[in-house]
Amino acid sequence: MHIAIHPITTYVLMAAGFAGLLFLHFHLTAQVEKLRRQAADDLGVWRLESSRLRAELYAAITDREGLRLAPPPGVTPSWSGAGARLNVNRRSQALRMSRLGDPPERIAAALGVTRNEVDLLLKVHRAVAGAA
Repeated sequence: MHIAIHPITTYVLMAAGFAGLLFLHFHLTAQVEKLRRQAADDLGVWRLESSRLRAELYAAITDREGLRLAPPPGVTPSWSGAGARLNVNRRSQALRMSRLGDPPERIAAALGVTRNEVDLLLKVHRAVAGAA
């Protein structure tokens, strides 16, 4: 009992298999790129969070040792409060001011944050932009 298969059927099955493989390839490539972007965003968030924790640790150590330094006039420390953070609007405004050529001191004074925070934000932004 021999079953005859038409030659075109073989080519149709091969083309369908190839199309399926192409679909899987492009779908997986898109998923990998999406995960790569998400990992870069998460890395920036983790760096900012570690900086905040380092600043809190430094503040706790200097408070304990009595070495608390007063912030410059007109600038409130951004990490002093439990919920104080550089929100998205301030972050985008700081990046915009930086692109316009404003120095970190002026950005910090305009936004009411420390210069170290502005420096860190700009450094993280450059690292993430360079990795993309």
